[in-house]
Amino acid sequence: MPRRLALCALAVVFGVWVCRAESATGPKRAVWVFFQPIGDRAAHPKRAISERAYERRARRGSVALNADDLPVYQPYLERLSRHVERIRTVSRWFNAASVEATPSQEAEIARWPEVRAVLPVSMGRRALEPEGVPLPRARIGRPDAALPEPAAYGESFWQDDRIGVPPLHGRGLSGAGVLVCVIDAGFARLDHAAFAHLNVVAAWDFVAGSPVLVPDSHGAQVLSVLAGEEIGALVGPAYGAEVALARTEIREQEVRVEEDYWIAAVEWADSLGADVITSSVGYNTFDDATTNHTLAELDGSSLLTRAADRAVERGIVVVIAGGNERGPFADLAWQGRITMPADGFHVLAVGATTPDDSLASFSSVGPTADGRIKPDVVAPGTGVVAVDGMTATGYTRVSGTSHACPLVAGAAALLLQAHPEWTPSEVVHALAWTAKDLGAVGPDNEFGWGLINVASAVDAVTSSGLVGLVTTTLTRPLMAPLIMPVARARVEIAGPASAVTASDVRGLFGYHPLPPGPYTITCRTPGYATATFQSNVPQQEPIRIELAAKEDAGERYRLTPNPATRGSGVTLAGAVHPELEIAFYDVAGNLVRKLAPGESHWDLTAESGHPVAAGVYICRAEVSRVEVWRGKLAVVR
Repeated sequence: MPRRLALCALAVVFGVWVCRAESATGPKRAVWVFFQPIGDRAAHPKRAISERAYERRARRGSVALNADDLPVYQPYLERLSRHVERIRTVSRWFNAASVEATPSQEAEIARWPEVRAVLPVSMGRRALEPEGVPLPRARIGRPDAALPEPAAYGESFWQDDRIGVPPLHGRGLSGAGVLVCVIDAGFARLDHAAFAHLNVVAAWDFVAGSPVLVPDSHGAQVLSVLAGEEIGALVGPAYGAEVALARTEIREQEVRVEEDYWIAAVEWADSLGADVITSSVGYNTFDDATTNHTLAELDGSSLLTRAADRAVERGIVVVIAGGNERGPFADLAWQGRITMPADGFHVLAVGATTPDDSLASFSSVGPTADGRIKPDVVAPGTGVVAVDGMTATGYTRVSGTSHACPLVAGAAALLLQAHPEWTPSEVVHALAWTAKDLGAVGPDNEFGWGLINVASAVDAVTSSGLVGLVTTTLTRPLMAPLIMPVARARVEIAGPASAVTASDVRGLFGYHPLPPGPYTITCRTPGYATATFQSNVPQQEPIRIELAAKEDAGERYRLTPNPATRGSGVTLAGAVHPELEIAFYDVAGNLVRKLAPGESHWDLTAESGHPVAAGVYICRAEVSRVEVWRGKLAVVR
């Protein structure tokens, strides 16, 4: 093989060509050249992907190896390289190559019989995000703390705790054995203390066609939120995961995003055997206004979005930032909507929330053009602690859906470590169906299914059973209604098999294994009307059982056991809420013990820590300072 073609063949393994033809006259631009589905692509497709990728597809993918995994026909590429300025990338999945060509070269290539179409490569700009706020080193916590102790996380504890990460770290989960590919604008300061432990298994700069990554603080921040670890300063959810790093953006005066590089990176991630892809890239408007996408195209049909969905079909969990199109730098014509490829049918699109669980002012909303709800879920995206990409030891607070996205990707890595057999749809269902519902009841176009809670998701039943949530609505004078989970409700399951279970303190219930078929779920608990729900195994949608309260509020809560002994303690059963506050008083009205918000069990000790005396006590339950129940408790020796 001539030396020039040998170099071409080597580079195409990474989806990037470096061949150049003799320059032709005229301005050049980037275009896609799509080939006809003909030619000798008879090599076994397993050659195009790693053994790890092959095993992942066999375990989790819905698409087996097929012609899309074969290299593009080599003679086509060799001919093309002689008639264009440069071959930029090659896509197996779309049987295409992106090239730089002059108008005359485009016209000539379009007439070739092996060419199906010639279309421009979309080039957009990622919406800018607020500047980070540096954290003084003096605010870093204790370096001798151990996970999952809050001090071990430093100031990053709030973002991890908000999505339920510390309990899983306490169970020994760290993302170990899971490969996460981060697609971004480059990665600065990989010598930062938070990256000292990091296992980078592969890296490729698709813009430069080099294994040496151009530094960029944005990518470093995203990577640190996902997998950074410096005890006492910052701990990412998936600090134990392996990572692959891909650069697909060009940061000049602004951030330019080019779809062919991103597609090449996704195919590369698949070939490596990546389990999760996280990317904070979004497309809507482009350098050339005549090529701008319209809202009507936000329907999952763009080339970029189709590539993301194809990755999911091959067993990869694809997590995409929803976009910052409601921020000060947003395009008004886009109406605050999500950007591509967050409109994918199978990707997990992520919105951003504030520390008080409000929607971040910049976070993009749905729906898609064809009416689907987006984003899918939300995670903290304001004041997120990340590395400072300008120093080797500093930290900063950053904001944007770009930083909510790696938190969700890290949660997905934890789930895959705990459940290696879970498919991407099972990961999505587990995160979505156990999320904390925010905004309107049920999924909506601001928060999606809600704020993820990976501690709940890890135990969710996704394929061989049923999982659901039992709630009730509390009406309050002069205040908005409050949706409350109902704890310890009896849940009866009837169908091809029968079972009985109960909701936990979060209102969640689950049961498995169950044989396939239709089921009737009946929920009963004192103080509420019996409710039923129809579902199927495999489950296609979450079960949400809303209990209507009876007029007599006295039955809605109950203290068990009652009478109670010092050895048994006492638990308040009934409608619970994260903000439910329970207090116990003696008959004279003196406070004996006030439980923490959401806590429902009293060990019969006073505020001083000493056991209480036998006698009668009054229990008072409040939500947002509104009393919802009052009852008596007898304590006996």
